[in-house]
Amino acid sequence: MLIIPVLDLCQGHVVHARAGKRQAYEPVSSFLCPSSNPAAVVVAILTIYPFTTFYIADLDAIEGVADNTNIIEELCAAFPSLTFWIDSGPVVDTEVIRNLGGRWKAVVGSEYQQDLQTLSAHLQRCPPPILSLDFVEDRLQGPKGVLEIPALWPPEIIVVSLNRVGTLQGPDLERLATIKTLAPGKSIYAAGGVRHENDLWALEVIGITGALVATALHSGHIGQQSIDALLRKSG
Repeated sequence: MLIIPVLDLCQGHVVHARAGKRQAYEPVSSFLCPSSNPAAVVVAILTIYPFTTFYIADLDAIEGVADNTNIIEELCAAFPSLTFWIDSGPVVDTEVIRNLGGRWKAVVGSEYQQDLQTLSAHLQRCPPPILSLDFVEDRLQGPKGVLEIPALWPPEIIVVSLNRVGTLQGPDLERLATIKTLAPGKSIYAAGGVRHENDLWALEVIGITGALVATALHSGHIGQQSIDALLRKSG
């Protein structure tokens, strides 16, 4: 089970994402770190466990109001051993990401795409991006027909329950299992609602490759002990 800490960036700060209501996000409040400075938050999270991958959502770029490219560039330079998954919204500019240096993977979110043709063009890039299937309740956000073309999906897929993000409601295990069935052989990652070690183990049992987490780390619900216990269970 790969645990991937999430950094939601807004106006140069790490913010606390809650239920996809981006206009209401506030700078993160964490027992790990008194600051919402991105580099400081990464350092604090790495005191829990030597995570190898971080997910970055550039919320300003997603909203089309600005971007946090300079911050992301600084993170790539400061933490060259980390791999960053970068979601910069509707404009998937891999050239900009490539110029950041460091290790990175582009994320293409279904909610930002207007039609299947554009989405398919993004997914056929080399190297292939990560596809984020963005759900609100039972509805996939994005163009119709995405769930009918699993053969075009890339090797790595994030299944996001936007309404559960930051709420500690627990992951949508039923939906994740459904997507896993649609895409056998692909790596599926859960995002939204992960609370604690038991949720991580439940994801492992149904064959989920990894989980994106933020609130559970900052609240202390997932820490070194729970990660060690998960690793012992999984062998």
